[in-house]
Amino acid sequence: MKNNISPHHFSLKNSGLKDLLKIMKISFFFLLLCTFQLMAVNGVAQDATIELKSKTITVRQLITEIEKQTDYLVVYSNREINTQRKFSAERNRDKVSSYLNDAFDNTDIGYDFDNNYIVLTKNAATLARMIENSQQPPVTIMGNIVDTNGDPVIGATIIVKDKPSQGTVTDINGNFILPNISDNALLLITYVGMKPQEVSTNGRSTINVIMEPDVELLEEIVVVGYGT
Repeated sequence: MKNNISPHHFSLKNSGLKDLLKIMKISFFFLLLCTFQLMAVNGVAQDATIELKSKTITVRQLITEIEKQTDYLVVYSNREINTQRKFSAERNRDKVSSYLNDAFDNTDIGYDFDNNYIVLTKNAATLARMIENSQQPPVTIMGNIVDTNGDPVIGATIIVKDKPSQGTVTDINGNFILPNISDNALLLITYVGMKPQEVSTNGRSTINVIMEPDVELLEEIVVVGYGT
């Protein structure tokens, strides 16, 4: 027995296959379009800027300003996020992402932009990086402090800002040695009549500082002499 297969039957099949491929191409195009739009929305969210009236604020105040000045809602768990944590914002106007970086610096909290939401969660990668940094061996910082004339500043005080118990003073040549310091410590350098300075070690083992006179402070000093 012979099976008679009509050419018209093949053309119908080919036509249906072409329509299916066309639908798949269109669907794939719209999928890519949605993906790029989502990426663009996330990029705009991170580039959104806000203004802060105070240089020292809490996380709660930052969240309030973000929701007030942008279209984004900040989502978080009270058990994970300490909204009373204070941080310093050196800039009055900056990106939302920059302020979030400042707010959660040296913490295990991360953030993610998802459409109109900013989600705050514990970040495993950030926590791992903090643990890695804490395991780095301490270093010894050596340095020299002079005034604007190049003369050594004798008796200047150098302390680790977040650990005031770690400190020392300069010798007769303006030199100092500060052992067992983390490689990213922030040093506070002070001397009577001089402007205080903050210097980050930033992986360095040698730090040289030039201190400037504090003219306003010197003008307020009153010298009283006694005689017989």
